Amino acid sequence: MALIRHARKEDAAGIARVHVDSWRTTYDGIIKQSFLKSLSYEEKEKRWQDYFSQPPENTVLYVAEKDDQIVGFISGGPVRDGVEGAAGELYAVYILEEYQRRGIGQRLLAALVQELKARKLNNLFVWVLKDNPSASFYRKLGAKEWKEASFELAGQSLAEIGLLWDDLEVLKEKLALSLK
Repeated sequence: MALIRHARKEDAAGIARVHVDSWRTTYDGIIKQSFLKSLSYEEKEKRWQDYFSQPPENTVLYVAEKDDQIVGFISGGPVRDGVEGAAGELYAVYILEEYQRRGIGQRLLAALVQELKARKLNNLFVWVLKDNPSASFYRKLGAKEWKEASFELAGQSLAEIGLLWDDLEVLKEKLALSLK
């Protein structure tokens, strides 16, 4: 079983590897292959080192560690970009493909929910690409479609949906049941 813990500065390279590899597997066929191939471990590691040098206020970052290797991570905190009606936001959750469907995502989400509840945030919002098959993970846990948007990435227009859990206590209970 993977250990879920707060991320540390020395995790930057492992988080970067998960970030790049997960984008390449999750978004294959959704985002242009040329963009996915251009992703760089070194650039992502620098970005994560910068994060640890000056962590954004109130941001939560957990990792999943198995056999001394980072196999997943989750980040979240207060809602960004003024999404009205949302208090908390799941910024990112990525797990290496070979470790998916083992409960790691649920355990990472449970840790995030616990911390956000302690900070008195009562709901949770997440943006997900409309074509991302992993959106079913959120829906199975009760997230409801709430908003739609699109954005440009490397000259490609991508549709995304905003999903909302309107009660973190209900989500916490669903996670507890699914992890039994």
